[in-house]
Amino acid sequence: MSQIYDFVLLGATGYTGQLCVRYMVDNMPSHVRWAIAGRNKSKLEEVAAEMKVTEAGGALIVLDLSSESEIVNLAKSTRVLVNIIGPYGTTCGSVVFKACAEHGTHYVDGAGEPVWRQEMIEKYEKLAKTSGSKMVITCGWGAVPADISTYLAVTSIRRNFSLPTLEVVGALYDIKGSASGGAVDSISTSIANNSLSRLFAAINIHSISPVKPVGNPNGKRKDGLPKANVFGVQTIDGMGTMATHFHEPVDLPLVGRSWGLYASGDADGTQSYGPNFRFSSRIRWSNALFAWLFRVTVVTLAASMLLPPVRFVVGKLFPPGGGASAEQRRKYHFTYRAISIADTTHSVKPKALVEFHYPGDANDFTAMTMTEAGLLLLDEQSSLSKREGGILTPASLGDDYVRALQRNGVQISVDTLR
Repeated sequence: MSQIYDFVLLGATGYTGQLCVRYMVDNMPSHVRWAIAGRNKSKLEEVAAEMKVTEAGGALIVLDLSSESEIVNLAKSTRVLVNIIGPYGTTCGSVVFKACAEHGTHYVDGAGEPVWRQEMIEKYEKLAKTSGSKMVITCGWGAVPADISTYLAVTSIRRNFSLPTLEVVGALYDIKGSASGGAVDSISTSIANNSLSRLFAAINIHSISPVKPVGNPNGKRKDGLPKANVFGVQTIDGMGTMATHFHEPVDLPLVGRSWGLYASGDADGTQSYGPNFRFSSRIRWSNALFAWLFRVTVVTLAASMLLPPVRFVVGKLFPPGGGASAEQRRKYHFTYRAISIADTTHSVKPKALVEFHYPGDANDFTAMTMTEAGLLLLDEQSSLSKREGGILTPASLGDDYVRALQRNGVQISVDTLR
């Protein structure tokens, strides 16, 4: 089948899917042939009519998402496919991923399911490289701030001091917003469908990296940034008082994959994060007591999610397809910070502090980040166009992607410290 489209969004009728449609209507370049796709014709037509999709140049595609052949035909018909349907592991996610990897279709998702993500990489990495498919995973609010902020913090150390990075600590510094039902459903499903041993195997920093560290380079090192205390509370100048972030199972392996992608493609040692690199994901609180209470709450809630009655109640409180209204979202915002420290034997170790601020809702942010990643995959003038196929991360899209985020509302500052 010939490529009729440049860009197709799959899952246009869900909560985040509709936000993607709105963003596409407002921002899609006129030369891009695009469409929205889904299984429910009436809902798809309703979304298209409300958001004036056809008037903006978009088309509609209705398909049977239980049919592998129809999904394959969809993948063959477009240069880029953005899949927003979750949970990815229990819907059509695996079939869509395979079809894109097999037929050289560039791909973007927002998957926050560590086990499914690891399985897709293990099964289809080689296939994507062979076909030339560039597949950007976890390209939403759950990991883009951490992955991009880490990339910027590492890059600052490298460009300003010509040194590798030893450690980055990233933290959700400030937020006003709410969770979408789809995101909560993905977390619940991931816990329900996997054993604890399988989950833990998928959430360490090197679980999806294309290369592994030699030995255990950080095993006996005591240097770096100030460590967490016995209660799991960490305080760093410029970052505040922090505890482990509930996003760590999602963003820790993704940052580790970015480390591995840059390490494997860095012949002259000018782009890699560094051989001893480590990362921690945190969330800031106003004081140590609140940080400790949050840590205890997260551990307790994660353990209780193993119980079906708890997952049932959570599903009722955050139903899939639900989320904040447009009026509520206009009041939302978030700020992420990351601090890096150079890997050097000198007594004075340079640092970099990154602030990543978005003056809007996290779900609107996801609509923007996924769409812009898809558009970058289409851009034959970008540095990404010269890259071979494979399974990529947001940070591996590099400076071109950072500039795209900045053009669309993300405010970034990077300061070097001594």
